[in-house]
This record gives sequence, C-alpha cells and structure tokens, in this order.
Amino acid sequence: MRHAAVQLPELPQQAATLLEALRAIASADGALHGISALPGLLVARYLGDSSEAARHWFAGLWAVLRPACCGRPAILPRIWNT
Repeated sequence: MRHAAVQLPELPQQAATLLEALRAIASADGALHGISALPGLLVARYLGDSSEAARHWFAGLWAVLRPACCGRPAILPRIWNT
C-alpha cells in the first residue's frame, strides 16, 4: 500500500470543498483508494497493482492540493521522475 500525508494549513471554509474535489479524482486502474481528513492533516491511500496508476492518481491529487495549501502551481517534485 502506498500512502502520502500532507499537512494542511487551517482551511475551515475550503476544507470540505477541497476534500470533495480530491475524492472525485479516481484512479485510472480502478484500484482501491481513499482520502481521510484529520485536524490539520490529509492522508491519501492507494491499494493496487500499478505503480504507474498510483503515481498518476497522486499527481492528480497534487494538482489540486498544491495551489490550495501553498498558493503555488502544481509542478511535480523532481524526485517523482526517478
């Protein structure tokens, strides 16, 4: 199982909308996946057989998350290309 945790700043008004947008992103391979919100923390989980599909799913999440929590464009981290 692959997972990632992202700390979020206090987003009381945006939290529900952001979580809804993230949960709308489906994995390309139909694998099990989920997103949980805890106070100040977001946990994304992927359970499937395709590392490529997992990477694409996490990239989709990143495209929504980075602008929301950092105010920056969603440029993929270079380490994801290794």
